[in-house]
Amino acid sequence: METVATLGRVRFVNDSKATNADAARQALSSYPRSFWILGGQAKTGGIESLEDLFGRVAKAYVIGEAAPAFAQTLKGKATVAESGTLDAAVAQAYADASATGQDAIVLLSPAAASFDQYADFEARGEAFRAAVQRLAHAARGPHEAPFRSKGASRMTAATPNSSPTATHAFARSDRSAIGVWWWTVDRWMLASSPC
Repeated sequence: METVATLGRVRFVNDSKATNADAARQALSSYPRSFWILGGQAKTGGIESLEDLFGRVAKAYVIGEAAPAFAQTLKGKATVAESGTLDAAVAQAYADASATGQDAIVLLSPAAASFDQYADFEARGEAFRAAVQRLAHAARGPHEAPFRSKGASRMTAATPNSSPTATHAFARSDRSAIGVWWWTVDRWMLASSPC
């Protein structure tokens, strides 16, 4: 599992490698409550074996080919949104998790193969990261650049008068080259300004 970003009080966790129910069990068991993104190309048995963990699901966002079957399995046991695509699921999960006003986890642990929409689980994980990055960019605004503080292990995008809930953290592996570019442009602009 990989923490992709934290936006406000919402942490995004990528477990795209969980391509079956047994693998998803580990991720669901790791958090007392999560906004769970699942689906893709269902494997034999679907998600029925995870029923004992459905109580930990704040809301489920089903995607891909398995969406109708997974929604049916979850019916009456967890609140379900048939999101269809990963982008839609990420946006919906973030909105719902943010609305709680509490620390929350958005968990991509699909319990299904990726082949209905992606080349492999890694491509699905990259798509998840990209969707979260787009959310972060929209939240921070077009004129606020990410920077990396000295000794920091992750990139951060700070807003003017930022508070802990307005700071967005990204795993170093995500867009680090772009982050360094923005940091360089930002420092160059400060150095060349007439003030």
